[in-house]
Amino acid sequence: MWCSHRTFNLTGCYVSGWQSASSNWIEDIVANQKDEFPMISEMYKGTFNIRLIDPVEYVPADIPLMRAKKNRSCISKIAKIITINGSPIEAFIYNGGWASDTIELISTINISQSLGLSLEDTVTIEVQEAAMST
Repeated sequence: MWCSHRTFNLTGCYVSGWQSASSNWIEDIVANQKDEFPMISEMYKGTFNIRLIDPVEYVPADIPLMRAKKNRSCISKIAKIITINGSPIEAFIYNGGWASDTIELISTINISQSLGLSLEDTVTIEVQEAAMST
């Protein structure tokens, strides 16, 4: 539920991933996320990775709590991406184990192809983050 929220930008550069998300998509990602994130089966197979520049770190507040509870990868329920480089897009923050200076996005589309991005391109993402309920 997106009642109270804030919107802010993160800037970084598009980086290559470990290829583990795309190679284990069905067995690991979809199987582990489908109960809490039913849209997972509609997502493009793979993540779009951004090494942050400004700010240098960002982790949605719900990620550490979910990782501590489940001890596995998770998708933020409070933060979503609404634009990348000014283009409207819906993407979600997936935490598969990167350090807090890198975020992984999942979407129904191949983000890099759709936006014509190449590795090391600078990207600015607009994040909408809901207040966590207690």
